[in-house]
Amino acid sequence: MLGSMLPDFATMARTRLTLSAGREPSALGQGIALHHRTDDVFHGAPVFTTLLQETLEELTASGVARGTARAVAHIGVEMLIDGELIREAGVQGAYIRALEASDDLAPSFREPLGAERFELLRKRLLALGPPHDYRDPEAVLTRLGHVLAGRPRLAIDASARPLVLRSLPTLQRKVMTNLPTLLGGLRAALTQT
Repeated sequence: MLGSMLPDFATMARTRLTLSAGREPSALGQGIALHHRTDDVFHGAPVFTTLLQETLEELTASGVARGTARAVAHIGVEMLIDGELIREAGVQGAYIRALEASDDLAPSFREPLGAERFELLRKRLLALGPPHDYRDPEAVLTRLGHVLAGRPRLAIDASARPLVLRSLPTLQRKVMTNLPTLLGGLRAALTQT
């Protein structure tokens, strides 16, 4: 379970993994490989690409810069999906158990500070608990703001914040409506690989 989330956690901690997806026989390596296979299928899924394109078009039409709109569409869809998935029985416990299982991961990171950064992130995520706030558009906007803040072409500036916030409830409804189709397609594609 931890391996399936570790590539995203590494990105959040601004570090890189040393483990090679598909070449690491451990359970952690198998989880990382699953993450990458799932990402490949997910990012090519018609439901995802349609949600991304519609959101990008809506945001740019309302005046949001293209880079910001693209980042918000992509990451926003993923956060809102996670907000729905966290409702499923067992998901919350699995998330916490995975974070608690990350004892000695220092060799898993390329940079010497990578393990320290991950440990700080892990402690923060454990303190916050499962991301229930991914179901709240205002909280998603706040998180998007933090994620994109250090990237000038993607950051949500003050003029874009109300426009993004106005679009998130509609995007959330679309995610909720299309999630069963998306998950069905992911399951089918992953069982074929």
